[in-house]
Amino acid sequence: MDSVIHVAMAADPGYKRQLAVSLSSLAKTQPPGTCAVTVLHEGISRRDRDRIAACVTFSLELAWIEIDPRPVKNLHSAPNSSASFFRMMLPDLLPDLDRIIYLDCDIVVCSPLTELWQCKIGDAIVGAVRDAVSPWAAGQFMTHWRDLGLPPDAPYFNSGVLIIPLSAWRKEGVAAAMLDLLRSVHCVQGDQDALNTIAHGHWHELPRRWNVQTMDWLGQTIGWALMREEIEAALADPAIIHYTTPGKPWWLGSTHPRNDLWFEYLGFTPWPEWRPRTRHAPWREAARRAKHASRMLVKGV
Repeated sequence: MDSVIHVAMAADPGYKRQLAVSLSSLAKTQPPGTCAVTVLHEGISRRDRDRIAACVTFSLELAWIEIDPRPVKNLHSAPNSSASFFRMMLPDLLPDLDRIIYLDCDIVVCSPLTELWQCKIGDAIVGAVRDAVSPWAAGQFMTHWRDLGLPPDAPYFNSGVLIIPLSAWRKEGVAAAMLDLLRSVHCVQGDQDALNTIAHGHWHELPRRWNVQTMDWLGQTIGWALMREEIEAALADPAIIHYTTPGKPWWLGSTHPRNDLWFEYLGFTPWPEWRPRTRHAPWREAARRAKHASRMLVKGV
C-alpha cells in the first residue's frame, strides 16, 4: 500500500470556509509529508484557493481539480450541491491511484489517518460508518428503499467518510451504476442512497470513531439503544467529527457540543474572525445553490 495517505474532498464556493477548516484540522493532525489531498471544486476562485493553500501546505500536499458539473446536473435526487456528486468521478480523475479516503467538508479531523488508511476492507466496494439517524434503509431519512430495491433492514451507512477502493470501482463500474440509478430513481439522500444501493451486501463497516455524527453527540438516535457502547467509545476518542444536520457550527444558534473545535480550526484559516450572523433556513441554502448553479450555466461551465 502507498505510504502516502491519499485524501479527496469536494466543495463549491459556498463551502470554502468549511473546506478550509477541514483542511486545517487535517494539516494539524497529520505528520508532515504523509498526506496528499485532492480537492474537487466547482468555481472556487484562484484567490481563495491560494489563501487556503497558504494555511495548510506546511503539512499537506494539496492539489485542486476544477470540475465541469454538467454530467451530474438534473439528477433525480435532493437539491444537493453538484459538488456532492463529484466523488463519483474519482476513479477517472485519479487513474494512478488504487485507494483513496473521501472526506466531506463538514468535518474536523482529530487523529492521524494512518489506521484508517491501512484498514483492510477485503473485496468490499466501500468502507464506511453506519448512519447515526438511519442505521437501516427504512430509517428516519425517509430513503425510498422500495424504489431502490433495498430491504428495509439493510444496514445503511453515512457517506461523509469513505474508504474507496478506486481499482474496484473501475473494475465493477460503480460510478456508472450510481449515475444510472440517480437518473432513474428519486434518491432522497443523493448519491448516499445510490452508493448504499450499489454496495448493498458488499460494504465494510468501519469503527464509529471515524465518523462521529451530530446525533451521536446529541443522543437523539435509535443507535443509542442498539450500539450504546460503540457510540460512547467513539465520543470518548473521536477520530473524525462530522457536523451533520442539525446544528452545524456555522449556523447561528447551533448547540453542537464541539462547536468550539470547529471555530478553533477556523482560526487557522483565511477567515479567523468570521461568525454566523443569521439563522440557517433550509430554503435559503437551496436558493443559494440554485443561484450558483444558474450562474455557472450562464458562464458556460
